[in-house]
Amino acid sequence: MTLTVVAKIEAKAGTADTVHTELTRLIEPSCTKDAGCISRELYLDKNDPRLFFSLETW
Repeated sequence: MTLTVVAKIEAKAGTADTVHTELTRLIEPSCTKDAGCISRELYLDKNDPRLFFSLETW
């Protein structure tokens, strides 16, 4: 059985680039360190650059 987690992250005005950089840095290393993590992906909303979605599969 797998578990899928979807997280919506909204950056404050003017911080989207910083949030994107930090989320990107966290995605791959954190999944390899978390027991049971199968994958973790980051998506951007093409209509709103402040919205990010993290998709995790456990």
